[in-house]
Amino acid sequence: MSKKIVYENSEGKFVITIPSRKFIQKLQLKNPDWDEERCLQHIADKDLVSGTQYSIVTHQEFIDAFGEIDGAVDQTFFHAWEYTAPEDALTSNDLSDEDLITYNMTGQAT
Repeated sequence: MSKKIVYENSEGKFVITIPSRKFIQKLQLKNPDWDEERCLQHIADKDLVSGTQYSIVTHQEFIDAFGEIDGAVDQTFFHAWEYTAPEDALTSNDLSDEDLITYNMTGQAT
């Protein structure tokens, strides 16, 4: 898995969420018709405040945007990175009551 979720949090900070492969596999066992992208959308719904705009990006997109040092994304100016939601940005939604129970959550992410 090389895709990540990127968004701007409530403090205006650029955030990268990298879900574990194990969690993606768990979601796909429960939902066999879900591809990686759909799993990441579900994770965004679980972890982000409802209505947050986000993008799903690949490792290569990070390298294309920020450069590369020894095969890894150049993080020299990491704290200066900003996220501006593109026109095709996704938007996080509320989890179902069933999912809230599954994740032992008392309410939506805040």
